[in-house]
Amino acid sequence: MRAIQQVSTSKTMNSFVRLIAFVRSIVLRRDLKIVEKSIRAFNDRRRAQLAQLLMKEFAEAGKLSDPTHYADSPRMYAPWGTGTRMAMERMRSNNEQLKLRGIALWIVVAFNETSQSEYKELAGLHRDLVRLSRELKSVLPPQTGSLQAA
Repeated sequence: MRAIQQVSTSKTMNSFVRLIAFVRSIVLRRDLKIVEKSIRAFNDRRRAQLAQLLMKEFAEAGKLSDPTHYADSPRMYAPWGTGTRMAMERMRSNNEQLKLRGIALWIVVAFNETSQSEYKELAGLHRDLVRLSRELKSVLPPQTGSLQAA
């Protein structure tokens, strides 16, 4: 009887975790559309500035042993940090520099959050973030665009 209960609990927990991953992918996908729309509105100079900030953010996140909580402190029982939310708040700023920093931060946090995902929704989102990072990297001169993660 106990073995049956453990299997049932395990299946319930797996379903719950899958639901959390699915909901998170919806939130991140919505945010990604906002990020991409903002980037499309930028001129070439702004895109180059964003790309430089993005490379710096990736470099900073790469220094951490666990970059999944970059720009945040890991909290017990939190499947993700507050980095993307904080970045979205910065993106809404009227200050152009803060807006650029928010976009770069959001991309890096979401990239690291989705990089090791076993769930197809988050893995697909990660591929989109790799594509976006490469597109931004391509506007930089060759010596500047050294993005290890993408």
